[in-house]
Amino acid sequence: MKITVWLLVVGVMLCQTARADLTVDKQITITDPVSGKTVSHETVLVREDDYAVNDMQFQGHEVRTVVKGHGEELLLINYEDLTYSLFDDYLIDSLISGRKGLDASESDSIRKHIKLNRLELDFTGRTRDFYGIEARELQISVDLTAKAPLLDESIMPLRIVIRGNEWISTDFPVADTYSHSRRFLSGMPSSMTRNLFGDYSEILRSMDASDSVIDHVFDIFTYLVLEGSLYLTIEMGASGQSDLKGEPVPAMSWTMKFETSCLNISFDKVLDEEFEIPRGFRKVHNAFSKIGTFVIPGLEKWFALDKDV
Repeated sequence: MKITVWLLVVGVMLCQTARADLTVDKQITITDPVSGKTVSHETVLVREDDYAVNDMQFQGHEVRTVVKGHGEELLLINYEDLTYSLFDDYLIDSLISGRKGLDASESDSIRKHIKLNRLELDFTGRTRDFYGIEARELQISVDLTAKAPLLDESIMPLRIVIRGNEWISTDFPVADTYSHSRRFLSGMPSSMTRNLFGDYSEILRSMDASDSVIDHVFDIFTYLVLEGSLYLTIEMGASGQSDLKGEPVPAMSWTMKFETSCLNISFDKVLDEEFEIPRGFRKVHNAFSKIGTFVIPGLEKWFALDKDV
């Protein structure tokens, strides 16, 4: 009898863990030589069918992106302007089908002016625990050379280098919903969601990155980042280069640092209100940005004017 009761208790505990919701609070710090240090915050909320990410500082605004029902609805909330945008499955399908990739001339221009020398995203084998979530260490190394289109390439060659590491994970109960939502957002117009991976994949393809490399980058994109430090360095000029007068071109470099810190993780139930429209908010065609009417056949009238609800 005692064994039966013990098994029932363990079973209930395991079921509760399997259904555990997730809240992750993170701090993002950006340091650059011009503006110094800026600090923003991000909160990720996930439950069985829904995902939300709250950016505490975006162009001075607090905004939230909500994906409901694994992509059945997309909700954008702007807490500064007290506005929101809600897209059902019909509008979502229309937006995805109406999204345009790079045309041939844009791809040719990228291929002509940018060369991908290295793109390595490798797991080191090291793991760490973050408030009960096991994360894996990812080493990142990206190296690009570019030609400034408006300048003679021998005068101003550019090199862009990204180095650093991130601790990332899919080892949590609602990881499938999190990953699916990230994939869903990558297919939406980045002008709406600020999610740029779909654009990056087009750029990588234009730089002749293989499908396997793009798929690997896309897979990493669906992981939850818990901590990391990335350095982005832009180098201008190079040793031995001369300008049109024969004068040596001095090398210059500029480095930005991006730091992610995990402040807290909770597996408590996430309330329904976290995924709902706040009372009194006004419906607009794009709560995140004033980018004008979307040019999508059949939807011009719907997007033409903001609507009060």
